[in-house]
Amino acid sequence: MNSIKFLILIPITIILASCASLNKSECLSSDWQAIGHKDGSSGRDATYVEKHSKTCSEFGVKLDAAEYKTGYKAGLTQFCTAEKGYWLGETGQEFKDVCPSELADAYLRGYEKGHYLYRVLQDID
Repeated sequence: MNSIKFLILIPITIILASCASLNKSECLSSDWQAIGHKDGSSGRDATYVEKHSKTCSEFGVKLDAAEYKTGYKAGLTQFCTAEKGYWLGETGQEFKDVCPSELADAYLRGYEKGHYLYRVLQDID
């Protein structure tokens, strides 16, 4: 019986841990530019910053929106490339509409090419 409870608790623990966008240590270090860069280069939506703000406010830490935005924009330049779009499409991942207009065309073209290949391979299987 204890092993069944243990097996049930593992996924619940993982789910609850994934709810917080940052941990206490990350909030206290407050390197908002680095956090923004990580989010941008991961293709997270710009509204993800709201999760960080809410999480860190629970630890008494106020988010520096200007620093976060600077890092986020820099991170998007790494994410919003034709190569990254191609990889996402080729691996069957969902299209992430996060790129600013000056980067969106190349990213979209890459995604469409990769996703076309993904669909062809799915049809073959």
